[in-house]
Amino acid sequence: MNLKTTYWLFGILMLVLAVAAVSLMTGSKTGEEGLLLTNLRAKNVQAKDVTRVTIDRKQPTPSKLVFVRVDKDRWRLQEPYPAQADGTQVERIVTDLLNARTETKGADLTSNPAAFGLDQPAVSVTLAQGDDPLVTVHLGKVSAFSAGNSFVYVNTSARKEPAALRRSDLGALLRDSPNADTAGELVRAPADFLPKELLLAHVFTPADVVRSVKVKGDKAEVVLNKTSAGTWQYEKPAGYGEADVEGDLAAAVATPRPPASSRCSPRSPRSGPARPRTSSRTSPTSSSTAWTRPPPPGRGSRSCAPTRPPTTPRRSPRR
Repeated sequence: MNLKTTYWLFGILMLVLAVAAVSLMTGSKTGEEGLLLTNLRAKNVQAKDVTRVTIDRKQPTPSKLVFVRVDKDRWRLQEPYPAQADGTQVERIVTDLLNARTETKGADLTSNPAAFGLDQPAVSVTLAQGDDPLVTVHLGKVSAFSAGNSFVYVNTSARKEPAALRRSDLGALLRDSPNADTAGELVRAPADFLPKELLLAHVFTPADVVRSVKVKGDKAEVVLNKTSAGTWQYEKPAGYGEADVEGDLAAAVATPRPPASSRCSPRSPRSGPARPRTSSRTSPTSSSTAWTRPPPPGRGSRSCAPTRPPTTPRRSPRR
């Protein structure tokens, strides 16, 4: 090998090394393959740098959600109404978009945005730092639902060519519903972004707010009203007075009681004289006739009338 050939080989080697160096400096870095928002990764934008998230839905009905970062871990819902937001849920939206990776296998992609509903996107999500937008992600149609293999078609303000993302990778933004044609039908409602402890704080005890109870059976109707003193009074049946809420209601529906004015206790005498019903029987060993009272109607042996001992009528002497 002469000296000239050596120079040529050395020159080719240097050229290959130069091309490789340029490729390493300008090409995708390790871990960036398939990233949707490569422009933000190149600028080293992290989730903590995003201070405003806007979800603008156009289809099927227009709506808009705006979240503003309060501090490191706290977010607040600004639109459609001001409220405290679940910071973890909003943070997941930001993280999901920053880490979203495109899919090609089974996505059946073309370069036409209109074929995937991206000429008029159903939803647009804008990540901003203060008042300066960082990127807007447009979401269009979704593919037929199947476990682990359903796509949502997207493009961005920096990348007009359609791309496909797995729906499961955007779980903080989209609901898991099989019956949907566009991403707009899957966007979560404002209530999904409210903190769970805030929802539980508004749970009420029915006994504290209910003012009237009405129960209607086949043969009876009971109506109870709560008084200003916190007690319950019978409206129907009339004249019952104050109610024992724990026991009277069920008993009254099953067996209506008479008004309080007509009820009596075993110890209180029945007003006015009353002639008890009697029956007679003849003793087989005696010619005397014994008179006894049958048990009173109602509950067992309880009776409002005082109990009289059985009596034996006088007999005329034998002749």
